[in-house]
Amino acid sequence: MSSIATERPLFFEGQYLGADDLTAIINYVRANFSRENIGHHSWGIVAGLNLVTQAITDTAVDYYIQPGVAVDGFGRIIVITSPARIATEQFLNMSSGNIDVWIRYDQGEFSATRTGFQICNATDTYARMNETFAIEVGSKTSIASRQSGIIVNELIVNDARDTLINLDAEAPILADASVPYQQLPVDDENAYWLIPIGQVRWSAADNNFLPLVDAAEADAVKNGTSTKTADEVFEAEIRSRCKRIYSGAIAESLYASDGLIRLRNRTLLPQAGKTNDQIVATTAPQNSDFAFCDSQLKARELIWLEGNTRITGDFRLFDSRLEFRDAAGRDYVERTVNGAVIPASSPLLIQRKDVNGKGGSDLQILLGENEAGINRLTVGSISFKDETLCSEGKTPANKIVFQHNGRMGIGTVAPDINLLAPLTIRGLSDEITENAGTADEEIIAIERLINLENTEGNLIWEMDLWSDKKSLSLNETTTGKSRVYVQAGGNIGIGTTEPGAKLDIASVTSQDIWLRVGNGGDEGRVWIDYGPANAPRLILSDDDDAPRIQFQQTQSTDPAQDESPALVSWLGHAAGGSANIALMGGFFGVNTQSPVAPLTVQGNSGSTRFYSGQSGGHVWLGFYNDGAPGTARAGWLGYGNDGNLNFTIANEKNTGHIILEPHRNVGIGTNNPSSKLEVRGDITLGSTGQYYAVTAEQKLHTIVGRINSAGSIIHGLGFTLFHISSGHYQITFNPPFAIAPIVVANAIDHSSVIVSVPSTTTSTCILHCQDVSGVVDAPLDCGFNFIATGVR
Repeated sequence: MSSIATERPLFFEGQYLGADDLTAIINYVRANFSRENIGHHSWGIVAGLNLVTQAITDTAVDYYIQPGVAVDGFGRIIVITSPARIATEQFLNMSSGNIDVWIRYDQGEFSATRTGFQICNATDTYARMNETFAIEVGSKTSIASRQSGIIVNELIVNDARDTLINLDAEAPILADASVPYQQLPVDDENAYWLIPIGQVRWSAADNNFLPLVDAAEADAVKNGTSTKTADEVFEAEIRSRCKRIYSGAIAESLYASDGLIRLRNRTLLPQAGKTNDQIVATTAPQNSDFAFCDSQLKARELIWLEGNTRITGDFRLFDSRLEFRDAAGRDYVERTVNGAVIPASSPLLIQRKDVNGKGGSDLQILLGENEAGINRLTVGSISFKDETLCSEGKTPANKIVFQHNGRMGIGTVAPDINLLAPLTIRGLSDEITENAGTADEEIIAIERLINLENTEGNLIWEMDLWSDKKSLSLNETTTGKSRVYVQAGGNIGIGTTEPGAKLDIASVTSQDIWLRVGNGGDEGRVWIDYGPANAPRLILSDDDDAPRIQFQQTQSTDPAQDESPALVSWLGHAAGGSANIALMGGFFGVNTQSPVAPLTVQGNSGSTRFYSGQSGGHVWLGFYNDGAPGTARAGWLGYGNDGNLNFTIANEKNTGHIILEPHRNVGIGTNNPSSKLEVRGDITLGSTGQYYAVTAEQKLHTIVGRINSAGSIIHGLGFTLFHISSGHYQITFNPPFAIAPIVVANAIDHSSVIVSVPSTTTSTCILHCQDVSGVVDAPLDCGFNFIATGVR
């Protein structure tokens, strides 16, 4: 088994060169060139070779293959240097329809040598080989009709795509069918490889070609008057294009020669009034596409995909983000390029953010920095029915809107109205049927807002805007009636969609009122327990005569007929516009069933009574020590004698009184206190009264303080301290005493220091600290305690 791929001739001085030697040189170059053609690139069309038509009558056309280059599966180059007409003779036995067109490599000998230079054999001798092409037509459904097969490992592989499988049964299919390590055919007339060019339209009845696309329909599409879509009209051209196979690059890595790789269409459409240079310049890299980063000139992006891009596998971003720039591709910072100011633009982007506040990862959608809410993430729908996919400016119907200022809108109407709340829901029109199948059946037009379902997907609760498009209803779908209804204007209904007051609670199965609050049939009232028998039981703030709390029973279930109850009592303002609070219908008793006064409170060992006296009487609170209401009074609180305005706290004991007079002096043991508090007798303290309170014959005031050696107050109030000099201090009393107080002091941090008080006034005193440990006394700063006591 040979491992020789090509044979390269060697030369030496004086060598005789024959035709075989020169041919070996050509074969070596051709073989390497062919391997390079199908090693770095797959076989197919390299450039040009488009199918075009030229009209010859009103209906018939000729088809031409435009100049171009292709490479077949053996690495041979096929070149067409001028338009090649497709002959009709090849189609004479074919049926009408769209027929495939192919080209293949072809060659032939030409330029025969002169007679005197021919070799001595029976064949002609040629000096040149013409490498050209041949046109094939028709359906080539089998691989054998398109390719003659290749030789690998000295084995014939009929389908080059099975090359890997022939060597390894578990190997995959080689989709591009380009095999540079095959044993290449050299001048083998039987080695053929067809390259598809497209399709032509053949009319067998007329033996001529027809255009793939009807000209009138094509013009109608361009003018917007066609009843068909562009895809339908140009379907044949699209199908013809799909037949063509182009050469592609074969590589694992593409290295940008200067930091930029562009994937783009190599053709541009002409533009009226512009030269080719001007048109091409619009797509060329601009100064703004490059920047100096880290002291190096770099393209802002490594790869430019200048057109629609299809991804059939996963698209992964590793520690990077997906940015959506505007058409100008502006950057985050304002900059000047070629003298022009390019404004800054914050792109919209999606990025992964690891290590969030919960220790996980976030997928962030960033919508810019403007707080006005003009940047949005929208979810909506769009319809291209009866439209071309090439149309521009198609606006989707936004249904869900997320603004970058944290506000979200859900709805189908007016999605561009500014959102003012974190969540805005706009209603969806619908109809519901109440009391279906009965005489009371009613179809109500509503706007649905929220549906709440259980885990099985069954609708349980729904929230709607009611028929007036203003009132809000929370419905339980099993009952078909509103559970909670918020009426426009402020009324709230529970079990009813027709609340008659600010709060109206009704039976789910009837219109009986259980609780009604607010403006009802009789303005300004609250009904509680409105049922079918002798009700309402309680009415608060009834508007009859005066606002009040009314307890009654009626003989009617109609709220409008409760003005004449069978039984009634009430508490509230008196009748006739009076501001007085009145209790009508009897005495009010607390802890007693037999009140003997307008208000009677009875405790376990006594009772409390509040009496409202007659004209000329007095008001007082009496304390009685008998077990039942009686006249044995133990003490009283209130105005004194009839006509006396003094407020008195008194007991009935003859030997003692507690008096509180109008000028707010309090006396204990005296009827005439002369000071704020006057106590006649001793004051005892402690849990058993074992201590006596401090008493004196004078009105004394005491100030206590503690000072540290630095002259700072450690404890005490009502004075300030001034450090005069070493060992000398001045204390200022605030407020001052009536006369100079008695001041005593002692040192707290020096055992050899004596504190003296040389002078005292009503507002100040001087203290000296003397060190007596030496031969001569000396002043010394020290800490000390002091007590000042005197008449205030």
